[in-house]
Amino acid sequence: MAVAASKAKGRKLLMGAKKMMAVTPEPVRRAKPPASAVGGADDLTYFLLLLFLLPPLHLVHRVKMTSLRFVRSVWESFRATSGLEPRLLDNLRVTAAKPGLVNFELDIKKEHTNRLNILHGGTIASMVDLGGSLAVASRGLFATGVSTDLNVTYLSSGGKVGDKILAEVSCDKFGKTLAYTSIKFLNTKGEVFARGSHTKFVALAWKDPQNIVEEMSKSES
Repeated sequence: MAVAASKAKGRKLLMGAKKMMAVTPEPVRRAKPPASAVGGADDLTYFLLLLFLLPPLHLVHRVKMTSLRFVRSVWESFRATSGLEPRLLDNLRVTAAKPGLVNFELDIKKEHTNRLNILHGGTIASMVDLGGSLAVASRGLFATGVSTDLNVTYLSSGGKVGDKILAEVSCDKFGKTLAYTSIKFLNTKGEVFARGSHTKFVALAWKDPQNIVEEMSKSES
């Protein structure tokens, strides 16, 4: 009897084990992250992409600012140390600059005019000279060399007291020895009233420790 009871108990245990093994376990359900967490992951991915995409744009912006600040610093050096420019062109404003190109403007005052009370040709010639130096500065030279040639062509009257002059000057060729620049002057209507050219000897200017030629060159590549 004891043996039979033991066998019956064993069969029950075996059947119970089989039933347990036959039950398919319910898959583990992972909790879904809240919508805010998913958005956060997307935002992080977007931010990381921006990190890879933005540096070139940021660098371009930084170089443009460097060009303008550098050219303005050269102009401030002229104002602080030169004899002519601070007396004749002290109110000249550099408005834009990038490697090889500078824009500036000047409000005509009495000291800029001739006996006819219109813009003096000498004032324009002085701006051809200064403009060429600023164009060279836009290439990264702090010491902008000395003049070897300067030419001015007067097309019409540049204006009278109270009028504004706009100028655009470019450094057309920039070498180790010479730099060639050209400039045009416009009134506020966009009409060109004078143009000029200015060649500068820059061999010694390359030695100035304040130069940033390499940085300016990288911005063009």
